[in-house]
Amino acid sequence: GGAARCLAFGRGAAGAQFLATGGMDGVVRLWDIRQFSEEVHTLRWGDGSPDLGVGAISHLEWSPFHEGTLAASTDAGHVLLWDIGRIGTRLPPAEALDGPP
Repeated sequence: GGAARCLAFGRGAAGAQFLATGGMDGVVRLWDIRQFSEEVHTLRWGDGSPDLGVGAISHLEWSPFHEGTLAASTDAGHVLLWDIGRIGTRLPPAEALDGPP
């Protein structure tokens, strides 16, 4: 994976605690702080293709108001949002065109 450039600690659903790291490769990785042997989730924009021009992750921030919501900004000026509690769930058709959760 890409070298970690930034990090943020936060809470997910049911009190799970995560470390999010943002990489030069434009990928956000989530780690369970109870064990760092391997990442729990890998978050990418769209299909994860490097040619999407997302850029390196420059900043990460967990929402202080919505538990499990993570924001990432990139060098290319994009802001990416993920609802960690919805990872792995299928989006309803009305939301599917808005991008990944």
